Amino acid sequence: MILASVLVFLLTVLLSVVLTGLVRSYALKRDLVDYPNSRSLHDIPIPRGGGVAILISVTACFAVLVATKIFDSHMALAWIVCGLGFGLLGWVDDHNDVSVIWRLMLQLILAAAFCLIAFSAPGDASMSWTQLDFFAGLWIAALGIAWIVNLYNFMDGADGFAASESLVVAGAGGVIAAVAGAAETMVIAFSVAGAAAGFLWWNWQPARIFMGDVGSYFVGFQFGALILHDFIVGIGPWMWLILLTPFVVDASLTLCWRFARRERWWQAHRSHIYQLLVLRGWSHANVSIGLCVTTLVFLAPAALIVMIHPHLGPLITGTVYVLAAIIWAIIRTKIDPSV
Repeated sequence: MILASVLVFLLTVLLSVVLTGLVRSYALKRDLVDYPNSRSLHDIPIPRGGGVAILISVTACFAVLVATKIFDSHMALAWIVCGLGFGLLGWVDDHNDVSVIWRLMLQLILAAAFCLIAFSAPGDASMSWTQLDFFAGLWIAALGIAWIVNLYNFMDGADGFAASESLVVAGAGGVIAAVAGAAETMVIAFSVAGAAAGFLWWNWQPARIFMGDVGSYFVGFQFGALILHDFIVGIGPWMWLILLTPFVVDASLTLCWRFARRERWWQAHRSHIYQLLVLRGWSHANVSIGLCVTTLVFLAPAALIVMIHPHLGPLITGTVYVLAAIIWAIIRTKIDPSV
């Protein structure tokens, strides 16, 4: 299975590299371009929508996993359809802005549909949803997935930043899953990592194409689905929650910060920590490298511990998030001129 995962990674890298180049040509012909404005971090027009390459690469991998019976078809079908749904919504949003209300409503519908099917799939979850109110659990999980989709969209604002996060988080998660013997999680994670690596070839500073909403929605959903999948099969969601700490904390606390300041949270802005670092003179590449190093050196070991000892998950995850929130507050007071 490890050999199959390595093969999946290499094939998705190759497919994503080729497809991203084709999508870039399409975007340039259709003027699907992000032009610089007061809220962006780039100063030249950059084509967007490159996340289609990630979507196609990962979906093709899922199709192979189902065909070879590596992945349960019941869960995989919902994963594929809802993933395509999120990607399609993002693709439409890339071409024609979808209103915030419609966007959130459709995201919740897609997330709820996936959760409903996932909860009915056979699994060995240590905590059964039948012990809770089913509909309460369903909507809590759906809201969680929708939030991860949106926070990924919020954090996709610097060259290589979201793509490198996808590569490192999925790659580290795949390796940890291999150590723990979680075959399904390992293969899925390596497909996401490979697709992100192929796209990163085009997206690293200076970016030649952006992921776009189609990519951020799709990748965000993949991580949300992995969290739910691991919970349902009894592994627990802690590994992914720890690996995604920088994105979850920065997006969540920045949103709370904007609420407290009575700002229009739904509008584009440049007040995330990674954006402030770029505005203070850090290169996009250095910000992305800093994120990768933090994830691999500090978060991956903690994620490995909770994967091997799930009973420590709540304690370690909570500790990691508290420390991350403190670091977030310290950095903001030092680099945010509005503080």
